[in-house]
Amino acid sequence: MKIYYAHSIRWQHQEWEWTALEVLSYLQWLGHEVLSEEIWTTHAALTDEEIYARDTAMIRDCDMVLANVTNTSLWVWYELWYAEALGKKIICFYQSNLVDRVSAMISGNPKFKVYAINAIDQIKPVLSS
Repeated sequence: MKIYYAHSIRWQHQEWEWTALEVLSYLQWLGHEVLSEEIWTTHAALTDEEIYARDTAMIRDCDMVLANVTNTSLWVWYELWYAEALGKKIICFYQSNLVDRVSAMISGNPKFKVYAINAIDQIKPVLSS
């Protein structure tokens, strides 16, 4: 499956939060193609316009958007809105002990499947939901 993985980039990740690379590695281990891999593994100097074009193209090409919504991110919100407008399958997850960080605009959207999880391996069953 082609997955676009969305995760807050500019948030200062704390030791209690899984990093994007941990989730990316797990998704690849499961056999999925993660279209947004280059966001997490390379640090190309791109203009804002190039970032927008790259990311929206990947969302158009994906089968599903998987988003870590543990921390609020305007860019992740935009990616979710864009994917919703395209009719993409959208699955969001957050670390269950951090529920107070999740926006009601995400958890309350009936088109999003939103899950509280305690461990990265709990992502596997939600991918097929």
